[in-house]
Amino acid sequence: MNIPATISTPKVFLDPELGELEIIGRSYPSNSLEFWKPILDSISEIPSRKFSIKIGFEYLNSSSLKFLYGLLKIFKEKHQVISIEWLCEEKDRDMEEIAKFFSEEISLPFKIIKVASF
Repeated sequence: MNIPATISTPKVFLDPELGELEIIGRSYPSNSLEFWKPILDSISEIPSRKFSIKIGFEYLNSSSLKFLYGLLKIFKEKHQVISIEWLCEEKDRDMEEIAKFFSEEISLPFKIIKVASF
């Protein structure tokens, strides 16, 4: 799966063979269900395997936040997560706090990586 970024949706790259997921950009689609459901469905259909995940958001609205939480729960329950890299801009405390919250709630280790900008 390779979904290019738009003004309101992130780039999504999912390669089950390599065990890689990358989601980078902004997420405030007009219809979050329409955007996120196919991604969650695809991840649910992948046979159990090891995955490395890279996530980075410049902006994330509340409905996208719920879908991202669901996506990470699927990974926790079905796959073996090797690493999660959470990219956030150096001065963006909100995204850093979201990463810490997810790490604690889902019990997955996150490596927070500060970047200058997206």
